[in-house]
This record gives sequence, C-alpha cells and structure tokens, in this order.
Amino acid sequence: MDIDSFFFSLFGRRVLQARLKPLFKSLSLDAQATKKMLNDPRELENLKSFLTGLELIVEKKEPVNCLVTDITHIATCGVKRGYEVCTFSDQGRSLDEWEEFLYDRELHQFSSDSLKAEKELNEVVSRLDGENRDFLRFDQSRLDNVSFYRWSWQPRILMWAESDGAHRMFKLRYLSKLLNKKIELKNHIRTYSLAEQRIDTFAQDNWFLIPDSLETAETFLRISAICALFIPKYSAQTQIFPTQPPIPSSYSKYPYCLRLSFNNCSFRLMRLKAHWNLEPIAKQAGLFSFNDFIAELLSKQKQASLEDFRQ
Repeated sequence: MDIDSFFFSLFGRRVLQARLKPLFKSLSLDAQATKKMLNDPRELENLKSFLTGLELIVEKKEPVNCLVTDITHIATCGVKRGYEVCTFSDQGRSLDEWEEFLYDRELHQFSSDSLKAEKELNEVVSRLDGENRDFLRFDQSRLDNVSFYRWSWQPRILMWAESDGAHRMFKLRYLSKLLNKKIELKNHIRTYSLAEQRIDTFAQDNWFLIPDSLETAETFLRISAICALFIPKYSAQTQIFPTQPPIPSSYSKYPYCLRLSFNNCSFRLMRLKAHWNLEPIAKQAGLFSFNDFIAELLSKQKQASLEDFRQ
C-alpha cells in the first residue's frame, strides 16, 4: 500500500463520506415511483434504447404466429402511428379502452347482432389481406420487416410495431373477442433479452440513476472534484460522469454517461468504482441503485424462462 492509500484508509474515507453524503441526498429519487416509471410498458422502448446503449441487451428475430387478441400495447416509436394511438399510449389507457372510445358506435352495433358481426369480421380480414398487410402473413425473405416486439423480462407484453391501419386492426381485435374466433397473425417478432455476462461486467462498478437537470449540474462537478481530491489514483479514466458521445451511435463499452428520459423526466447514470466503497453511503442517502434494478429485471427474465421450460 502506498502512502496516499495508507492515509486515505485512516482518514480520507471518513472525510470523503462526510463531504459526499449531503450531495448524494440532493440527488436522491423516490425509489418506488422511479421503479414504477421504469417498469411502465409505455416506457419499454426508451428503456430498451438506454440498455442497448450500455450494451446490456441482445435481440433475436424469429418467425411468430400469434393471435390478434395477444396484442397488448402499441409501439410509441415510428412514423406510422396515428394521433389517437399516441394520445392513448401517453395516457396509459388500455387497447380495450382505445377500441371502445374510437369505435363506440361502430363496434357496439355488433354486440347484439352476431350475424352482422360475423359478416363484418370476414370483410375486415378480406380487406386487410387484399392490402397485403404485413402482420397477416409471413415472408421469410423479409426478416427485417418486424411487426411485433417482446421483452424477456415482461413476457406478457406483446407490442405491435406498426400502427398504420390501426382502425382495421382494432376492429379485427374487437370482433375476434366478441365472436370468440381466433385470428392468427403471421410475421416476425423481435425479442429483447438482458445479456447476463455483460451485466456481470457492468455490475463490477456501482451505478446509480440520478436526476439530470441544470440544478444538479453543479452537484455533479462538486462530487467529481471531491473524489478527485480524496480518492488515491483518481484520474480521468475512472471519472464519475464520463463524457456524452458526440454521435448517439458511437457507443463503446461503458465509457459514457447516457441520458435517459421518461415522461419529460430526464436521468443519467452516476458510476462509483467498487473499490471506493461508496455504495453503502450512496444507498443510505437515497440514491437509486441501477445495479439493483437490473438485477430485478434479470430475475424476472430467469423466472419467465423457467416457466416456459416447465410448460
């Protein structure tokens, strides 16, 4: 042990913790509210992009046969989604509510006339098939034309990626439920899973989700300055707030402090090296452990995989 590390072990750690504790408290988040936000199905696409930037996600494309009633959510990204789809997604309303609100008069007319409903169902299927709707057929040569998304830690969510033609799709969905008829959709699905080995490497450091705003910018600088002053051998290579990449696609392994935005709330990651032993005081001060959150997602993924194996 060198002389700096020796004196740090005697006095530096206590001083460091005393200086950092109030700063950590100013960056604390409501743990339950933050976790609820991160697990919101409407935010899955944002979370996926964030985890992809950290190289913690692997994706798999494969053919899928599912039922129109299996669809639970609509993708919020993409140029084809309609205004109504966007509005209902932002409000957190279910697809059943979406159907009933937009097609109240049109759909409810079928609830008391099964013959009329049957005729309408056949006509909708015929029209969609005639328009060569991608989600109604499977074409091995068009593997990139993915119509559905799924997340391994949220296996009950099936997201439809193409909202163009939503008025017919959801009429089909409604009539399928009403008549108890199975309408099969044939296309490709993209499944996102957490990469366990990458997470093991990522979790060697302690990562915390903190608010990102002009008000906390000064706090970021103070924390970095204090750590640089007290932690032996602290350098730019171990900085707490790495530089944001100039080009979003120029990701490399864990050097960047990416920004994460949910519902007009913006967050970023703070990295504390494991050998600094600052994790206990950070958690005590109320910082949101991103390591713990990822571990929970991974546990859900393993549980879902185990249930699939049993079935």
